[in-house]
Amino acid sequence: MTPVLTEEELRKLPPDIQKKLAPLLSGNVKNGKVLNFIGSKGGVGTTTLAVNIALGLCELKRKTALVDMNPLFGEVPIFLNVESHFDWAEMSKNTSRLDSTYLMGVLTKHQSGVHILPCPERSNGYVASGLVEKLLSQMKELFDYVVVDSGRQLDDSIADVIKKSDTIFLVTNLTLPCLINTKKLLFTIQNLGYNQEQVRVIVIQSVKDPVSLKTAEKTLNKGIFWTIPENLQVACSAINKGEPILSSSEHCDVSKSIRDLVKKL
Repeated sequence: MTPVLTEEELRKLPPDIQKKLAPLLSGNVKNGKVLNFIGSKGGVGTTTLAVNIALGLCELKRKTALVDMNPLFGEVPIFLNVESHFDWAEMSKNTSRLDSTYLMGVLTKHQSGVHILPCPERSNGYVASGLVEKLLSQMKELFDYVVVDSGRQLDDSIADVIKKSDTIFLVTNLTLPCLINTKKLLFTIQNLGYNQEQVRVIVIQSVKDPVSLKTAEKTLNKGIFWTIPENLQVACSAINKGEPILSSSEHCDVSKSIRDLVKKL
C-alpha cells in the first residue's frame, strides 16, 4: 500500500518541498497536450492559425498557453496586441527556477484567457540545453493545451518541441513550392522518429489554387486533415487591429472553419 501523508505531516515538510507539492495537493496538475504548428513557408498563415486555435480552445473553457518558438520572425504579440516583459530567452538564464510558480509569473495573460510566452525580440540563436523540453513538460502540467507556433524552421529547439508534441500540424497551401516543402517536412519529421499518424496537414485553400486537393494528397502520399478558406482581407484586418480573427470577424467563413477544427482536437 502506498503511504499517505497526513495534513500535519505535510505542514512539517520544508517550504521548498511544500511549494513543489502544492499543485499536486490542490488537484490542479494537468496532463496537457502540445499542439505544434509548423509552416511550409513564410506567410502561409501558421501564426494566424496558432493564435486563433488557442483562442478557440479558451472559448471552450480549456486552459491554454501559446508559445512563440520562432526566434527570427515571431509575431504572436503583434497578432494579439500584447506587450510582455518576459520571453523564453529569459528563462534560459533561470532554468533552475523553472517551476510552476515562476512560469505563471512570467506568462502574459491575454484578455481572451490565453497565456502567452513570446520569443525574444533579439536572439543570438542560443537556447539553453534542455530548456525547451523542460519548459513544455512544466506547461503540460499547468494547461489543458499548449499551442506552439514553430514558424518555418527545423532547428534543434524545434526538434525538441517535436519530441514533446502530441500532434504536429503542417500548414500549407495548394501551390507546388509549398507542397514540396511540406513533403520535405514530412520526411524530416519521420526521420526524427515521430509517429506519422500524429502529423496532420492543414491547407489554407483559395479558389485560385493551381493544385487540387486530390493532387496534393497524391503528392504528399498523405490525406489532408483540414481545409480553411483563405481570406486575406479578413486576415490582414485582424493583424492590423491586433485582434484574433475569431474576435474581429467572428461570423466569417474562416472563423467557422477554425471553430469546427478546434472541436476536433
